[in-house]
Amino acid sequence: MTSVASQDVSVSSRPTDREEPHRGKSQGHIPPSYFWGFCVLSGLLGGPTFAHVVRGVQWETGLVGQLPSFCFGTWPLAWIALIPYFSTLYLEEQRRWIWGTLLFGFLWHLLSLVWLATLIPFNPFIPFGVLLLPLALAGFTLIFAGAVRSLSRRCSPSWWPAITASAWVGVEYARTLGPFAFPWNFLGHSQAIGNSWGSQVADLSGVSAVSWPIAYVNAAGALCLAQFVAKKRNWRVPARQPQYAVILTIAIALLVGQFGVYPVMVQRVCNCKRAHELKIAALQPNIPQVEKLRFYTATDPDEANLLDERMTRHTLALIEQTCGTTSLPLDLLVLPESAFNSNYFVYDRALHRELERLSRTSSVDILFGADRREPVTAYTARLMTPFSGHSERKLPQLAVCANADGTTYPCEDQPMVSTVAAYFVNSQTGLTSTVYDKIRLVPFGETAPVFDKIPYFQEWVLMVGSYARGTEYTLFHTRDASIGVMICFESTFADLARSYAQRGAQMLCIITNDGWYDKNHLQTKEDFWRSSTAPSSIGSRCAALWSGASRRVFSLPPLVPLLDKGPIQHLAHAVFRAIETRRPVVRAANTGISAVITPDGTIQKWLPWRQTGKIVATVEICHDAPRTLAVRFGDWLGQLCFTILIAAVLLTVGDAIARWRPRQPSAAA
Repeated sequence: MTSVASQDVSVSSRPTDREEPHRGKSQGHIPPSYFWGFCVLSGLLGGPTFAHVVRGVQWETGLVGQLPSFCFGTWPLAWIALIPYFSTLYLEEQRRWIWGTLLFGFLWHLLSLVWLATLIPFNPFIPFGVLLLPLALAGFTLIFAGAVRSLSRRCSPSWWPAITASAWVGVEYARTLGPFAFPWNFLGHSQAIGNSWGSQVADLSGVSAVSWPIAYVNAAGALCLAQFVAKKRNWRVPARQPQYAVILTIAIALLVGQFGVYPVMVQRVCNCKRAHELKIAALQPNIPQVEKLRFYTATDPDEANLLDERMTRHTLALIEQTCGTTSLPLDLLVLPESAFNSNYFVYDRALHRELERLSRTSSVDILFGADRREPVTAYTARLMTPFSGHSERKLPQLAVCANADGTTYPCEDQPMVSTVAAYFVNSQTGLTSTVYDKIRLVPFGETAPVFDKIPYFQEWVLMVGSYARGTEYTLFHTRDASIGVMICFESTFADLARSYAQRGAQMLCIITNDGWYDKNHLQTKEDFWRSSTAPSSIGSRCAALWSGASRRVFSLPPLVPLLDKGPIQHLAHAVFRAIETRRPVVRAANTGISAVITPDGTIQKWLPWRQTGKIVATVEICHDAPRTLAVRFGDWLGQLCFTILIAAVLLTVGDAIARWRPRQPSAAA
């Protein structure tokens, strides 16, 4: 009797599902409205996070001047943007976290890269690329989420923020590897414009040293948000609770170290003791890309020559004006990528002589970009030699034929390869035979790895040529200063700047042409991919209709503010290259944004977007510049996090195999 009564009491005292604490109508999971809402909210913050809006700065109409190393802007969004999504990743138990992650990752990357739609007039397939690239990057985000969930099951909840930050940085590092590497818009890059003061830790391990604390703070905030909302809404929370005091203490310590202790310490330690000054000018010709494309696509040789001559005269006049109006003599002129448009610049002896004349009369060295050609046999021989790091290799002399009017043209009788190159004119010896050939080519822009094996895909779909990659980390020398050059997309790779610093570069020059990414392209009715001589077909008319419809879609008012963010996002990478190597950076861009950046990441001077002009500045060349940890060991933090990521992926694969492996019958059976 007593035992039965006690049994009844024990049974009735067990909590039912409705009475279990923190369990609501969702049966222990986040309601769909909250789950999808949090994922979308974080995804929508991706665009503003990388908008680089800074108080008091207009990138199109601003004046030449200094940008403070710390000022209010959109960069604080990075410290909170991931909190909603991370909270769903922490609380969600069902498999819908997979679809939520893909949705978040797609929106996050789409809104930060939507400016790629400005390329639609040059290729009707760009809208597909604008959607496929964020989708591919969302796949990396899915790997991140899977790694977090795999490791969090094996570790204490107090480790969850560190696991999340490490997996996030590991995925960012993975994006720097392979032929399709795309190290763009990492979490730390959001801090470059307006918060270079808080980015000084980049000299420890590159952008990873900035991304990791941001991800940790977001993860710590997500734990607090999850705990608060779960209790408020009566959701179930994980049985094992993290030690919030420890997590918040670590987050506060990271903030104090990043914004207080380390920047002050760096200013005291990294003072240059032996230095000399270099007077430089960065030129911004501001030649619209549509004008360059009209030259490239012209079918009439006379029209092409006229367009080329007009652009060349404009650039030469800007050089002469700069040298003539500067009060103090210049040491170096830096011109942008593709400063001279001719596909056969290397054969244009008349232009070579004019550049040498300007250099000699003004006693100024000139660095500029132009395409280059080389026989396949000579290029193949160079590929067989490892990177030497020297700049004294003499390139082969090319055969040149002359017209009656004195103009020259190629008369090679063997196959040639083309490279994107940087040339150097010495004021005493003239145009040097040593050049720098671009090593990191733009995937699907200057090369088509893997896809170039598919017949006609490169010519008809990607509509890009195949440039050959460079084989030397060339250093140029001017006035007792060694200069490393990065061309356009290369400035996003920290390892290239590190290689230059290791080889003795005292200054970095970035030459680029960001004129491709002008939102006004969507207003033009020209389709540069269409041949004016080819007969119209149903396919070309359909492509033209598709191109026009795509321009209208991407010109919708909510997207317009994000269409001009490509150039300013590109500039953000230059800030990190300066901090990582503690070298000054001079950036010359065709249509902007040109800038001079000090070793601490401060934008000393800059030229607005779509303005013609020049920057004249005095750069301090340090002869005892410190070799930072980032220069000595590279992105060691990113490599460590990548190792953790790989371990998590292997554990996840092992778990999946164990679940699907058929069970062996027991011996007793």
